[in-house]
Amino acid sequence: MKKTAIFTVFVYVLLCSCTPEDYYYKDLVENKDIVYPGKITDLSYSSGHHRFAMDFTLSKDQQVNKMIIFWNNRADSIAISIQENEIGQAKQIIVEDIPEATYDFEIYTQNKYNIRSIPTRTTGRVYGDEYIATLHNRVFLDGGFDRGRAWLEWIPEVREDFIYTKITYETKDGKQQIIEMPKDTDWTYLDNYKTGTKVYFQAAYQPQEQTLDVYYTSSDGMIVPE
Repeated sequence: MKKTAIFTVFVYVLLCSCTPEDYYYKDLVENKDIVYPGKITDLSYSSGHHRFAMDFTLSKDQQVNKMIIFWNNRADSIAISIQENEIGQAKQIIVEDIPEATYDFEIYTQNKYNIRSIPTRTTGRVYGDEYIATLHNRVFLDGGFDRGRAWLEWIPEVREDFIYTKITYETKDGKQQIIEMPKDTDWTYLDNYKTGTKVYFQAAYQPQEQTLDVYYTSSDGMIVPE
């Protein structure tokens, strides 16, 4: 029994003398709690024509040096370098040449140790030709003159994304006049309109309240009937 005990102690001492100094606390160091970089806050998303924008505020974490955005089920991504003077500041990024679709986005910050933050997520639409194909011009109903002043009447437009009609006409002194008829207006008066000339009009659409682009229909034209 004594010989066995002595042999066990001898093996333990031998192992200790041959093992690197950091062996016993290496696992503790490697598995310590990870301190994640500060993530972005105040995120807002803006849609556009084959593009999108994100506005946000960077955290005050001084070690953050990169930001990564994933979308399209992580098949697409973009990495943006963060400069020291941007830490804690509001920032906007715009990404171009994106196919029309609705996407789920994941946004990370990353520090100099390549540790990523907890993700910030949002969902947004990118617009393109499919959306444009759904647009139509304002429908002209009637027109005429009242005491020499030209007027136009329109069929009401109920689409929520319709915002105004751009009307262009020639005045009596040969100048081009452009007016914007608001969404909820069904009548337009054309001051100083040159009789017999064409009036052109285009409907303007804004697919979301926060959007980068306004869409216009193709231009239609008519002469105000006398």
